[in-house]
Amino acid sequence: MKIKLWIIIAILIALPCVAKEETDIKGRVFIVTRSMHTLRLPLVDVRLYKKEDIEKFIAGRKSEVEQIREKLKWALTASEVRVNSAKEINEDARRAKNEIDAKLSELIDQKSVEEVLEIRSKASDLANKTLENLDEKESDHNQIQELIDYSNSGLILIHGAPEPISTSKTNIDGEFSFNAAPGEYALMATAIRDTGSDLEAYLWVVGIDDSRQVELSNANWSTSGSKKSLVHSGMSEGDALSAIGKSEGVKSLEEKALPLLARIERYVAKMKEVEDEKRKQMLAKQEDERQQRLILYRRNPQLAQKDAVSILPEIAVKGSPQNTEFTERASRYREEKPDFFAEPDWPVRLVEEIKLDQAPIGAVTD
Repeated sequence: MKIKLWIIIAILIALPCVAKEETDIKGRVFIVTRSMHTLRLPLVDVRLYKKEDIEKFIAGRKSEVEQIREKLKWALTASEVRVNSAKEINEDARRAKNEIDAKLSELIDQKSVEEVLEIRSKASDLANKTLENLDEKESDHNQIQELIDYSNSGLILIHGAPEPISTSKTNIDGEFSFNAAPGEYALMATAIRDTGSDLEAYLWVVGIDDSRQVELSNANWSTSGSKKSLVHSGMSEGDALSAIGKSEGVKSLEEKALPLLARIERYVAKMKEVEDEKRKQMLAKQEDERQQRLILYRRNPQLAQKDAVSILPEIAVKGSPQNTEFTERASRYREEKPDFFAEPDWPVRLVEEIKLDQAPIGAVTD
C-alpha cells in the first residue's frame, strides 16, 4: 500500500515537469510564382510571439492607423480644392501671358521696347511661378493618396512591433525551427524579392495550430485573405513599399503624414479666414440693403408685400401650400414672437424663411 502511494506521489510531482517540456515548432518559408515555380526563401528572419500579445499590438495599431486615415481622407478632400484653386490661378496667368504675346506689336506701338519686354518678362515669371505652385500642390495631393493606400497595407500594422520571444533565420531550404513551451503562439516574417522589373514584398503574421508545423507561403500571407493570417492587407505589400519609396524602406505612417497634414491644415485655416471675411462682407452688404429697403417700406408698407410675392409668387395663390404656410406661420409668430413684426419688412423675411425651409437639402437658393 505504501509503495502504491509513493508511486502516485512521484507521478504527481513529475506532471508539471512534463507539462512544461519544450517542443519544436518547425516550418518553412516559400512562395509559388505565377509560372508555378516554387521558390524557397533563405535568410528570412522568422519571429516568434505569444499569440495574445501580437493580436493585442495589431489591434492597437489598427485603431491608431484608422485615426490617421480619417485625417488623411479629410486632407485629400481639402487638397483637391487646393489643387483646383492653383489650376485656376495658373490658367489665368498663362492666359494673360498669351494675350500679351498676341498683342506684342500693338504694345510696341504704344510703349517702348524695354517696357514691353519688361511686361512680357513679368507675365512669363508669373506663369512659371504659378505652375511651380500647382506642381507642389499636386505633389502633396498625390502623396496624401499614396499614404491612404499605404494605410491599407499590413506593413504599417506591424511597424514598431515588440521584441519577439525568439527569432529563427531560415536556412538554404527556407526552413526554420523554435523550441517553445506549450501555449498559443504566432509567427511574423517579412521578405523582399527583386524580380528585376519589380519589387515584391511579403508579410506573414500567422497563428500556430496544435501540430506546430507551419508553412509560410502565398496561401497565408497578408494579402491572401486566409483566416489563418492575423493581418489582412488591402494592397500588395510590394505596392505599399513602392508607395513610400524603395530607398527609404518602411517608415512610420505618422512620420510621412504629419508634414502633409500640417500644410493642408494651414491652407484650410487660411481659406476659412478668407471665407469668414467674405461672409462678414456679405452679411454687412445684406444688412445695408435691408436698411435701404426699410426706408422704402416705412414710407410704403405695401412694397414689402409686393417684394414678398416677387420672391415666392405662390403665396399669392389662395389655398396653395405656400400660401397656407405663410398665413399659418405669420399667425403663429404673432403669438410666439411678436417682435418679428416690429419692422415693415416682415413679409420679405417670412417668405425667405419659408423658401429656405422648403429648399431641397444641398440646394442653393438665390
